[in-house]
This record gives sequence, C-alpha cells and structure tokens, in this order.
Amino acid sequence: MPMSLELVHIQQQYTRQEIVQPYLQPVGQSTFKYNQTPTISQSLEAIFPEQKQADKRIKLAKDALGSLAVQFTETELNDVITEVEDLTESWLDEYERNIFDGLTLQELLHEKGAR
Repeated sequence: MPMSLELVHIQQQYTRQEIVQPYLQPVGQSTFKYNQTPTISQSLEAIFPEQKQADKRIKLAKDALGSLAVQFTETELNDVITEVEDLTESWLDEYERNIFDGLTLQELLHEKGAR
C-alpha cells in the first residue's frame, strides 16, 4: 500500500513540473511568436485593405494603357478609372431599361422579390 501512495505522489510531482515548466522560461528569452516588427506599410495594409484594391485598379489601368500610362499621375488614373466605371454603369443601365420596359435588371429582380 505505501508503494502505491508513493507512486501517486511522484506522478503528481511530474504532472506539476510538466505544467509549470513552460512558464518558468528565463526573462531574456522572447515570448513573442515573431521577433520582427511589421513595417509601417505592412501595418497600414492590415488596417486599410482597400488600399491594395486601389493599387490593383491602378496597376490594371497602367497595363491596359501601356506606354500611354506614363503621361498620367496615379490620381489622374484613379479619376479616369472612376469615370469609365460610372459611364459603363450608366450605359448598361440605359441598355437594360430599353430591354426591360424602363427597368434595370436590378430593379426588375427586386420587383420580383429577388435580392
């Protein structure tokens, strides 16, 4: 009987050491998963992911314009992209209104109960 009590006591000590040991790490060792701090641009990208989308739109516009793109600043390109998107949307709405008796497809679907 004393032998089994002794085994239980040893087993409890081992379990305590196993649980406590990871928390007894020296103060000099880093507890952070990553030792490298993010750059300012990485932090801003994490906070404002829409900036990546804007950069992608400008890159696509530059690719489409080719050598002509060097004549525009990024702000001007962004303005051109916005204007072209608005024109395309209005032309598409006008075309849909001609086909669907004065309604756009979105209005027609909403009228029918779709979302």
